[in-house]
Amino acid sequence: MPPIRAFVAIRLEPWVDQSIACFIDRIRPLARGVSWTRPGNLHLTLKFLGVRVDRALIDKLTAAIGPLAAETAPFRVTTRGIGAFPNLVRPRTIFVGLHSDRLPGLTARVEDIAVGLGFAPVDRPFTPHLTIGRIRSARGFHPVGAALVSAGDRDFGVSTVRSLAIYQSHLSGAGSRYEPIAQFPFEIPIAS
Repeated sequence: MPPIRAFVAIRLEPWVDQSIACFIDRIRPLARGVSWTRPGNLHLTLKFLGVRVDRALIDKLTAAIGPLAAETAPFRVTTRGIGAFPNLVRPRTIFVGLHSDRLPGLTARVEDIAVGLGFAPVDRPFTPHLTIGRIRSARGFHPVGAALVSAGDRDFGVSTVRSLAIYQSHLSGAGSRYEPIAQFPFEIPIAS
């Protein structure tokens, strides 16, 4: 089988995706030169695996992540705030912030598993976020920039994360499409 572009990620509740989509629809007319993320593509990448990953290595990762999910309980993530990398003055990527005390630990465990199997270690600190747009051109960005700054602390909702997945990324001229190739439900019951 040919190598694939792949990543490990979590998805949020559909109503949070819809809340973000409504926000994007409201500011889309203000922006020229921004490529907005479709709601069905919103995700938090826990580990980018690479652009040409051997399927045998994906199979090993699948076997290693299963036990991690089995010992993980579902947890809540608050989706709040607008930001940009490197910043809102000269943005390249626009994002919505994610907040949960459980995300850094889960991400670190996925990273340790992946690096132990031979994947390259991450080279920057973990910043939990959902990418909602990529800047193609700074021309005409000022109106949307002002709208993003004014929405800096906007609340998009709370999700209960119940699983993680390995996705294959299919790139095309029509945009990216993400296909789950392995799903891992969290198996520890939520304490009542």
